Amino acid sequence: MCFVIAGTLHYLLLVCFSWMLLEGVQLYVMVVQVFHTKSLRPRYMVIFGYGLPLLIVGISVAISEGYVAENYCWLDFKSGWLWAFVAPVCVIILINATIFVIMVYKLAKKFSTLNPDMENLRKVRMFTFTAIAQLCLLGCTWLIGVFHFQDDTIVMTYIFTIINSGQGVFIFILHCLFNKQGLKSTQETGI
Repeated sequence: MCFVIAGTLHYLLLVCFSWMLLEGVQLYVMVVQVFHTKSLRPRYMVIFGYGLPLLIVGISVAISEGYVAENYCWLDFKSGWLWAFVAPVCVIILINATIFVIMVYKLAKKFSTLNPDMENLRKVRMFTFTAIAQLCLLGCTWLIGVFHFQDDTIVMTYIFTIINSGQGVFIFILHCLFNKQGLKSTQETGI
C-alpha cells in the first residue's frame, strides 16, 4: 500500500509541476510573443501535462529498488530515488524562472512606455502586482522548497509553507476574479 501511495504522490506532484510549466509557456507566448501567438493546443497540453509525469513515474517504478522509504510513504532520500522527483522539478523551476525574468523585463519595458499621463505610482503598483502574480503562477516560490531538504532548516520550512500557501489564492484571483474574458462571459450569461 505504501508503494502505491508513494507512486501516486510522485505522479500527482509531477503533474502539478508539468501544468505549471505549461502555464509558464502559455504566459510566455501571450506576453512576449504577442503578435505571433498561436496558443498551445489542448490535446498536446494534456499529453504533456499527464504523459510526461506518467513516463517518469513508470520508469522509476520499473527500475525501482528502494523506491519507497522505510519510515514513510515517499521516495527514499538515502538511496537517491528522491531525485526522480527533485530533478524534473528543478528543471521546470529553472525554465519557469527564466520565463519569469524574460516576462518581467518585457513588462518593465511595456509599463515604461504606458500612457505618460498615468502617475508613476500607479504604474509601479500595476507592475509589482503583475510580477508577483506571475511569480506565483509559474511556481517559482518552489525555489525555497529546494533549500529545506537539509537538517535544521525549520525556518526555510516555515517560509516555504507560508509563501506556497498563497499560490492557490493568487491563481484563483488571477484566473477567476481578474480574468476579464471570464468576467465578461459570466455577465452575459447571468451566472
